[in-house]
Amino acid sequence: MKIFNFILVLISIFNISGCGYQLGLAGKDESLKKIYVYTVTNETRKPGLEMPMTNCVINAFHYYGCGITTTNKKEEADSFLVVKLTTYDRAPARFNRADIVEESVVNIYADFQVYKIKPDLNNKFNSSDNKGVQLIKPYFERTVSASSTYFLSPNQPEGERSIQPQLLDKLSREIVDAIVYKWSSLK
Repeated sequence: MKIFNFILVLISIFNISGCGYQLGLAGKDESLKKIYVYTVTNETRKPGLEMPMTNCVINAFHYYGCGITTTNKKEEADSFLVVKLTTYDRAPARFNRADIVEESVVNIYADFQVYKIKPDLNNKFNSSDNKGVQLIKPYFERTVSASSTYFLSPNQPEGERSIQPQLLDKLSREIVDAIVYKWSSLK
């Protein structure tokens, strides 16, 4: 009977570890509950991406955040998200028989950092000067990218503009997925 119980325990451990759960140091870090999303910084040559990208990241947390919610009050956040768009480029994707570009691909790259907030012993937080809160080095950082293609029409800027929402949604989903995966692996 003891051997049977031992085998059941081993089987359950292997099943749990195969489903994304960890043993050992799992849960050592606090889970992420509320995150404050700063306005995205745009270092690309493509203007006007800051607010649409910020809104896409916030919406992605609402749909795919797995319990991680955004807050518009810094005092309520246990973490901050800083996103910087670094590259926006367009390249030919397909040519016709006369070597004329028929389809283009647009790539966008972003760096992001998540900062965990560590309140002081008095749990004070002053949002105007950040006294009472110690921001540590980025707890988690990564570079992500997304791409999308469009067919060239007589009006190329309109074709590129039409895929921009889809492109920003893909990029924001990559950011949120990376954050959710990081914290779900710590539970």
